[in-house]
Amino acid sequence: MFISCGNLKSEAKTYYNLHENFIRIAEEASRDQIITQTEAEKLNAMKFKIDELQKKVSAKLKDNDELKLQWNAYGRELNGEFVIEKYIEASFKLYDCEGVDLLD
Repeated sequence: MFISCGNLKSEAKTYYNLHENFIRIAEEASRDQIITQTEAEKLNAMKFKIDELQKKVSAKLKDNDELKLQWNAYGRELNGEFVIEKYIEASFKLYDCEGVDLLD
């Protein structure tokens, strides 16, 4: 069976780029320990995009081991594990900030 993974690779790049953008904004917000309304809006929008893409990819990968392997390979190629670790760290730092209640 032939499966085109070009779109999956593009989605993987987008997925990790969204995480990197979230990290950048979160690090800026946590630097001064204050999440502004603008930063919160950007973070909420980025998180929404990440969640929506995650749902789309999860549905695509469901019951398809070949695509799961390909997704994991793209993740390794794009340093996905490192990006996700940084994303988690950046997310946790936000909880120590004033204005955390502005986040969804």
